Amino acid sequence: MIGRVRTTHGVRGELKVESLSGETKHFTGLSRVRLIRRDGRGPVERETREVESVRLAHRLVLLKLTGVDSPEAAKRWRGWEIAVDRADAAPLAQGEYYYADLVGLTVFVDGEERGRVTDLWEGGPTVMLGITRSDGEERLVPFQAEFVASVDLEEGSLVLETDEVIA
Repeated sequence: MIGRVRTTHGVRGELKVESLSGETKHFTGLSRVRLIRRDGRGPVERETREVESVRLAHRLVLLKLTGVDSPEAAKRWRGWEIAVDRADAAPLAQGEYYYADLVGLTVFVDGEERGRVTDLWEGGPTVMLGITRSDGEERLVPFQAEFVASVDLEEGSLVLETDEVIA
C-alpha cells in the first residue's frame, strides 16, 4: 500500500491521494495501480487501473486514472487504498520496513519463541504490532525501539526487549 484516495480534484477526474509513507516522488513513475476498497474485515473490492498522469502538490499526489474523466466518476474511488508492486514502492531507509514484511514474523523474548506478528494497526502516534501469543492470546505492542529489540527479515524474527509487553 502506498496511498489512500482522499477526495477528487478539479474537473478532469483527478484524485487527491495521501502518501502512506509521506514520500511522493515514487508516484511519478507509476503506469498502473491496484485500487482496494476495504471494510472492517479486509478487502472487499479490487481493481487494476492504468495511470494517465501524476502531479505532485505539496504532500499530496494528484493522480489521474485512464477512463476517469469527471469529478463524478472520480468520487467512486474516495477512501480506496492504492497498492503497487514492490519495485514501484518508496525505497526504504535503514531500519524501515514494509508492513507486509512484518506480518508473519516469529516473536522471541530472551531466545524463546512467544508468538507471531499477525497484524499491524495505525491510528495513533505509533504503529502497533498485533501479536498472537503461543497460547492464542492477542496483544498490541508499540513498534518502537523501547519495545522491539530487533527485526531480522531473513530469519523471519522479531525480538522484544521484555516479556512484560505481551504478558
